[in-house]
Amino acid sequence: PRRGVKSDRSSGRGSLDGHTCAIHFGGSLWCWGDNSAGQLGASSNPFEPAQVLVGEEVWLHISLGHQMSCGVRDGGTLWCWGNGDDGRLGFAGSSATPKMVEVDSNWDTLSAGERHACAIKQDDSLWCWGDNAQGQLGRPGVTERPGLDANGFAEVSAGDTHGCGVRTDGSLWCWGDNARGQLGLPLSETNAAEPRQIERQRQPLHSRLAGQRRLRAAAGAAERPRKPPRQGEPGERPDDADHDLGPFRPQLRPELSNDRRRI
Repeated sequence: PRRGVKSDRSSGRGSLDGHTCAIHFGGSLWCWGDNSAGQLGASSNPFEPAQVLVGEEVWLHISLGHQMSCGVRDGGTLWCWGNGDDGRLGFAGSSATPKMVEVDSNWDTLSAGERHACAIKQDDSLWCWGDNAQGQLGRPGVTERPGLDANGFAEVSAGDTHGCGVRTDGSLWCWGDNARGQLGLPLSETNAAEPRQIERQRQPLHSRLAGQRRLRAAAGAAERPRKPPRQGEPGERPDDADHDLGPFRPQLRPELSNDRRRI
């Protein structure tokens, strides 16, 4: 089959994270943009795509974080490069060229956050490493080597300081920073150091979404601070900051509820 671009986060965010990587149909990996920390994995003109780690194996997945890049090749090996602060590369130190993480060859997919990353092996086990200031690793401590979080995960997505994943039974779990309600928990719970199941109503998610066999989770980045509107501007709600909006529980759209599913 033809190979397309497979990327959880195909480009960095903002002026400090200005690099992009993409997988060609043939399976080769190309990167361009800012290379101040070696996050391109190749010495090149930042304005022109350069091929990364030329070889026989092709790339299956690529995911980018803050001054870092990680990818999985079709041999099941996991590679990272760039800025290694906080152990975000899965090994000690930094690297301007791709370096294999551990010696395992059974990695399936991955997702990089801002300064951490999570990956799933072919046995459905979830592994995370890097910065853990907000509990984004889903377990105690900070580690520069992948550590086992849990078993039975099919999908994972890392945000800046939180993560979410779908287990093989269709249940949705999140962990890490909850300052903006991104875990689906009350704002009074600032973070979750271990995966917490997102509240569901009556039926598992996979049953309520027309029986789809595979679900995906996507964790976003933090919103950049914005200047508040001046008094009298349209849409202004000056009292918003004084109210706790309560638990942010995911809801199905009305057309997906009951028997009127359109999937």
